[in-house]
Formats: sequence, C-alpha cells, structure tokens
Amino acid sequence: MVRLARPLVVVFTVLMVVPSPLFAGGDADQPAPGWSCSLGLSYMATTGNTSTTTGGLTFDCDHTGKDWKSVSRLDALRERRDGHLNAERFNARTQLTHIGPRRWGLSYGAELHRDRFAGINLRSVLNLGAGATYALSGVTSLDVNLGGTWTYTDLIKDSTRSTIGGMVAGRLTWKISPNATFKQDLELYPNFTESNDYRVVASTSLEAAINKRLALKLSYLVRYDNLPAPGKVSTDTTTTTSLVIHF
Repeated sequence: MVRLARPLVVVFTVLMVVPSPLFAGGDADQPAPGWSCSLGLSYMATTGNTSTTTGGLTFDCDHTGKDWKSVSRLDALRERRDGHLNAERFNARTQLTHIGPRRWGLSYGAELHRDRFAGINLRSVLNLGAGATYALSGVTSLDVNLGGTWTYTDLIKDSTRSTIGGMVAGRLTWKISPNATFKQDLELYPNFTESNDYRVVASTSLEAAINKRLALKLSYLVRYDNLPAPGKVSTDTTTTTSLVIHF
C-alpha cells in the first residue's frame, strides 16, 4: 500500500496542477442543479483491526446550487455477538465547493471519524483549499480537491494530538451505461510536521440500478494509517453489499 500511495500522489498532483490538453477549456463544466440523496442498507465484511461480518448503514446527499455544490456522507457499522462488541465505526463528512466562472473554486469541509477498535476515540479533520470538476468525456468526470488540513486525534491508549497537514483527493466517475455507475475515490493526508505520519483512504464502487428508486451497490474501502494507534495494525478494509434507496 505504501509503495502504491507515493506514485499516486505524484500522478494526481500532476493531473491537478499542470495544464494538459485533456483538461483544456476556459469555463468549468457545470454539474446539473438539484438534490441527490440515497440511503444504503448494507452487509459489510471487515478485515484489519476487526474481522467480522455485520449490517450497516450509509447515507449520501449531494446538492448543486447556483454558486455552491455540497457532498455529504455518513456511514456506520456495529456488530455485537454473544454479548460482546466486535466492531463499531462511525464516519461523517461534508465538503462544499464554490461553482464560479473559472474551473477552480474555494472548497472547504469537515470530517468526524470514530473507530475504537482501531484505537481512535475521535478524529476530526477540517480542510480548506480549492476544488474543480473536469469532464473527461461525455460519460466520465474527475472531481479533485487540494488543500490544507487541521487534524485533532483523541487516541484511546495515548494522548490527544493536533497536527497541520494537507489533502489531495480525487473521484473518478464513469457512467458505464444508463443503469450502471463506477466510482473510484482516492484521498491522501500527509502530515507537514512528521513525514512518516500520513493516511490513505481509497474506495472502489459499482452501482447498478434496479429501477428509478432502487439500486444494488458493491464497494471496497481501504483505510491505511502509516502511524496507527499503539498496538493496532495499519490497514483496515471493508467490503460492502448494499441495497440503495434513492430519493
């Protein structure tokens, strides 16, 4: 995972910063206005600091207005068996990006993460930077975010700490067909004061519509922490099968 992460940082940075004929064009590609929300009833399998299968919930809500667009997500899982708690995780985040006459706009967001089995009582992240959307083709788009971060981490078996770092994030969306959508997300969080302290979050998903309101979704999530909490492993994965309700 470490060997893969560093080349990906370089690739995404080049794509976002260096002008390219692929991304040529003066005006930003404007997303369609309105709300798009969904609730996922999920079956999840985890590996890493937990190894279990359990039910869970995901909630996504995107909104595009005249001047701003927002992307929000909440996911939670909890597994108790024979009176013992075997897994518990909560993550909530939102990101707002200004839609202006130019491609790049102001972007800021916040995230809350709790995973006691990974040794994290609470992690909160605030970010501020710039975001953009590139239409690579009629069926493919790339959303990118670059910025700085302030991260507060409360570890269960260690002291709290606050760090200043960065964020490099991208989402590739491919509309395979009118009924199927593929998404690939990659997020990198370096620590500016300690080079060995960085995190990588990557997810891959495929959603197929059953009808206008229902869809089936398969996803695979990897969370990598190069300096995990004491006594914990660096990599956690979650494989999810969901029945998604759009509204």
